[in-house]
Amino acid sequence: MALFGIGKGIEAGSRDALNAARLMANRLEGLNKTLASDLKTPLRIGIGIHSGPAIVGEMGYAQATSITAVGDTVNTASRLEAMAVGNAVLDCLLEEGFLEQVQQTGRLLRERLEALAARHPNIISEVRGSGLMLGLQCVPPSGDLVARLRDEGLLTVGAADNVVRMVPPLTIGEAEVNEAADIIDRACAALAEAAA
Repeated sequence: MALFGIGKGIEAGSRDALNAARLMANRLEGLNKTLASDLKTPLRIGIGIHSGPAIVGEMGYAQATSITAVGDTVNTASRLEAMAVGNAVLDCLLEEGFLEQVQQTGRLLRERLEALAARHPNIISEVRGSGLMLGLQCVPPSGDLVARLRDEGLLTVGAADNVVRMVPPLTIGEAEVNEAADIIDRACAALAEAAA
């Protein structure tokens, strides 16, 4: 959150806020050009601007204080920003071929996980779920696999019935699926070795 116009008035603050938004958009365009070879899709931002009165002051306790603003003006700006982000997400979801790519990636992930279950039957008894929302039914406590995966750099969570939940982002690609499968393979091998 940025505050404009403190001590300068609403007109000057509004001009400063619009100028800052324009500069942010320009810088993001430059960053996207710099990172074009590294990004599948360009980075986007949502900006919410609103003007009006706000209560500005230091909030917090002892050393944990900061200057912030509260009030209807701040709430409205926050909601406008959230709407801009929501629209950007919809733009991605509605892109031609996006959902087909998600389905294809989900099939690839399931294939890789089922191969791992066949390779490590003493660790993974079943692959559950559909699409990209998958789970690994574990033979040992699921927390053991979650911990090994975390140590290898893959964040997962335990779920009911001794399951490790896999819910990657919809934008995951084949390279990330393969990397995750390699990590899971190493973690399962380490658990099997520790149990032997």
